[in-house]
Amino acid sequence: MSDGERQENNNEKEQTTGRAATAAKLTDRDKDLLGLLVLARYLTAAQVHRLAFPGKHASVPYRRLLKLSQANGQPAFLRQRFFRTYDGNRVAVWAPTPYAMPAALTRAPQLPELPKHDVGAQFLEHLIQLNEFLVALWQNGARCPSAVHPSFRWVPSDRVRLVWEEWEMREGRKQQRLIQPDAVLELPVQRRRFFLECEMGTQKIAPGEASAPGATLSKADRYRAFLSGGAADEASHYQAQYRDGFAPEVLFLVLSDGRAKSVNSALGAWRAKNRDPRPIAIRALTFEDAATELRRLVGLAPLGADGRAVAEQQRLPLARALSAEEVTILSRCVYDAVRSIKQARAVFRQAHRPDLPPYPDTYDAAAAVLERLTRAG
Repeated sequence: MSDGERQENNNEKEQTTGRAATAAKLTDRDKDLLGLLVLARYLTAAQVHRLAFPGKHASVPYRRLLKLSQANGQPAFLRQRFFRTYDGNRVAVWAPTPYAMPAALTRAPQLPELPKHDVGAQFLEHLIQLNEFLVALWQNGARCPSAVHPSFRWVPSDRVRLVWEEWEMREGRKQQRLIQPDAVLELPVQRRRFFLECEMGTQKIAPGEASAPGATLSKADRYRAFLSGGAADEASHYQAQYRDGFAPEVLFLVLSDGRAKSVNSALGAWRAKNRDPRPIAIRALTFEDAATELRRLVGLAPLGADGRAVAEQQRLPLARALSAEEVTILSRCVYDAVRSIKQARAVFRQAHRPDLPPYPDTYDAAAAVLERLTRAG
């Protein structure tokens, strides 16, 4: 081999080594974040900040998103898209690539398949607004949550098809009907299922003479046909598709209290006009009120102004029962235990062992308790 060939090979090795050095090494938080992106489909950097990097500077999640989107000696796990808001502002969103799925599945074994096609740019703002609700439900104010939530199941719009057949009197034949909710939220313990409709305030509430299919009451008519339609002595179309016995409800998520009041008023008149033997649960709530109600329903603390879970007042007397020295002992114990786990994980990585010692599931909760005790002391 000539000197020139040797030099060329050395240069290639140096470039490969350099790429490997800059490649993103996936942490558990990265894998959880990828799972959340698979679930949500698209998130902004601000939403990722609140979910996965609470308390950190805004530059931290942005740098990590950039790192995960770079193909340095490995496939890129994320990709970036843009949309313009109704005000003309350009907004960046982040979406998972197919390479994100295997990594995400190691932390969340039950994730919906990624769609084969992107949503149109005109729908991205709508989806990002809907994902504000997902973020508010999943947010725990500590470390990055897992995509598999202990209390909620989220089904993206591209994985939902509400299909039934309806007799068309004019045509004299059956016609297939279809509803595609913006998302479906399931509460397994409470055995409830919410069909979510994200309202941006641009559609009419009543369809009017034009019979606008996107109007709120037009959607209500379709949900009424699906949830309560069918022969009187047989299962409804909903019961035929969902045989788990979960109670269904349609939830219109709106941006303001005024819009919620207007929609609920129109739904009240619509309900009085359509008296069904199988009445359906359907209403409008603001994103904030819906998140507060559903978090309370499953036993989660509400979110404060900073997006962190608010501590219940009944926990405060515990702080008064402990001295400052006792709180310090507890803090040191947790710190020493986590440091030991970190050291063990470093040894396992050096030995190329995949079975890294896990952090305890209760670490975030314990750290939050200690933080409250420290402040109270």
